[in-house]
Amino acid sequence: MRAGSGSVLRIAGLALLMLGIPVAAQQPAPLTGRVVVLLSGDADPYQAALAGFRDALTLQAPNLTVEVVRSLDAGAIRRTLSLPSAPALVLSLGTPATREAVAGAGQTPVVAGMILHPREISGHANVTGVYLEHSVDTEVRWLTQLLPGQRRVGIIYHSEENVARVEEARRAGARANLTIHAIRIESAAQLPAALESLANRTDVILGLPDPTVFNTETVRPLLIFSFRNRIPIVGPSGGWVRAGAIYALDRDYRDVGAQSADLAMRILRGQSPGSLPAQPPRKVEYSINGRTAGELKIEIPRALLQAAQEVVR
Repeated sequence: MRAGSGSVLRIAGLALLMLGIPVAAQQPAPLTGRVVVLLSGDADPYQAALAGFRDALTLQAPNLTVEVVRSLDAGAIRRTLSLPSAPALVLSLGTPATREAVAGAGQTPVVAGMILHPREISGHANVTGVYLEHSVDTEVRWLTQLLPGQRRVGIIYHSEENVARVEEARRAGARANLTIHAIRIESAAQLPAALESLANRTDVILGLPDPTVFNTETVRPLLIFSFRNRIPIVGPSGGWVRAGAIYALDRDYRDVGAQSADLAMRILRGQSPGSLPAQPPRKVEYSINGRTAGELKIEIPRALLQAAQEVVR
């Protein structure tokens, strides 16, 4: 019996391997198809994430077509996701776009970027993504680097979502030899009393994203307390640093887009979104208020000042 051409090739390849002669690996077929990007808005962070996604995806899969949809009209999105054929993957940037993608994509894989936390996409087997909330371990690690003299950490929170983060903070704090004093309030009216109870037993207040505690109405009382008691506040965002918080962690939004592209490539190469847990940002940026540090007599290591994304003077 004559061996078929495929059998001959396999036998020849096996012989070459036995002789120690390298055989060129079979290259996977180039990825083709359409990737649809849904944008929640045109703000700079969304544009930076989109640019990072485009560049990273083009580098890894230049034959893919990227189509950007800037309207969040549900009917238009559904038509885009179904005509003329379903896209290979959907990237949603921001919470509004993610909600429309989850509602309209059917079984099409979705990578959600620029969402605040993973709860936004939990329970959807065809969705994974990159969320913006830094892990508590990351928050604690940077606290010990930027404010190494502050060992007693106060946390004030309201939302149910932060209960788990407070418990994580206790565990992370114990590993870093920090003492965590956490107070849960039922409303913003209880904030002054909570601050006063922390005045003599904390060196720093760590701000978790919590709209009851950190909002435009609480900026003034929080910062007055901070300067009056010489207790720095770690803000939940860069805007708080410009207002007077000592520092805040931020994200490299362009890298959030590139990180989303890496997840997209893993899905396009065969992994299911449900097997890929949502990820926090892999890069950390931060801003520092140098005036606040000087007023509170806190010395921040020079190298960390130089590496800051922004230093308020």
